[in-house]
Amino acid sequence: MKILRLVTFVAFAVCALCLTAQAQKQWTYKADNGAPRDRRKEIIITITQGPNGYEVSGKLKFPNASDCNIRGTYFPATERFSGRAVCYHSGSTPIEYDVKGFRIKGKDALQITDPFAASAARDGVKPTTPEKPAALNVTGTWDFECCDKKYTGKLTLVQDGNKISGRFGETTNNTTGEVQGQINGTSLTFERKWDGKKQNYSLTVSADGKTLTGSFTGDHNTAYRTDVTATRL
Repeated sequence: MKILRLVTFVAFAVCALCLTAQAQKQWTYKADNGAPRDRRKEIIITITQGPNGYEVSGKLKFPNASDCNIRGTYFPATERFSGRAVCYHSGSTPIEYDVKGFRIKGKDALQITDPFAASAARDGVKPTTPEKPAALNVTGTWDFECCDKKYTGKLTLVQDGNKISGRFGETTNNTTGEVQGQINGTSLTFERKWDGKKQNYSLTVSADGKTLTGSFTGDHNTAYRTDVTATRL
């Protein structure tokens, strides 16, 4: 009988330790609304894995106001959480705010949707450095149209670092011109010269590097607009 009691006690103690260990599994995330200090709102979300599921707690902080306590639930099946923050801004009447969001897939972070939008990083975890996108290169031949589609032709560009050179061949009037300019990120600017005339182009390169859009200033038929679109061949 004593042995049975001893076994029961040990089993109970082990189970109690398991539950305690479970309850100590916590993940804390912090974020703010990005505003200046006098208008900044901050939020701390702590998700605790306990014996009965996942609980949400934390603080919501407003400028010149006492902290608001957060209570809610995290749903691992949907990776979403919801709760309420009870705040005392002034006087004794509490104000409640919805606290909602979800876990960002593939990242150890939460997306806060209420009471403000922000990405919350896990406390103590350094954010990963995003991969630097490949630099755009506009070298090649482009079909262009401009001026309410009244003029068409081909634009041949050569990129060397951030410098641009090439030729601008207009099919409509059978004219050509030399091109000199530069590229900075997705912004492409160049000067076209031909037959004593000059135009300055300001174009934007699409994210996939296949389209140029923008406008120009300088010598042109003022009866038409100065819009430009070019597509890489």
